[in-house]
Amino acid sequence: MARELSLASVPNAAGLANGLPSEYESCLAEANGSLEVPTLDLDDTWMIMYTSGTSGRPKGALITYRMCVFNALHCGMMVGLTARSKNLVVLPTFHTGGLNIYANPTFHTAREDLNFAFHAYYGGAGPANRK
Repeated sequence: MARELSLASVPNAAGLANGLPSEYESCLAEANGSLEVPTLDLDDTWMIMYTSGTSGRPKGALITYRMCVFNALHCGMMVGLTARSKNLVVLPTFHTGGLNIYANPTFHTAREDLNFAFHAYYGGAGPANRK
């Protein structure tokens, strides 16, 4: 296995130690249980969705947090999703249709109606100003 990894230019790989001390076990022992959460911006990449596009050549489309949030708002507003909505996603979530059209809009409505969230974001009437 080591020869194959070196031929593939893989610098490090976890190996099976079959119960003996290993690098993996020593890393677990050294972990302190805390996770440093990175500061993110709406323009940071959220995921890379691979597509063949129209040219037939595979490529990765960089999807930002901003794209995800506004797509969820738009889709949710178009179908009238609310915090009480329920959704069964039957499309695979590795495909943009299943993830970004059906799953994410529902996830983004967990706290309040999308119309109010959208207007609150732009300085309009938020949930506190409901009539």
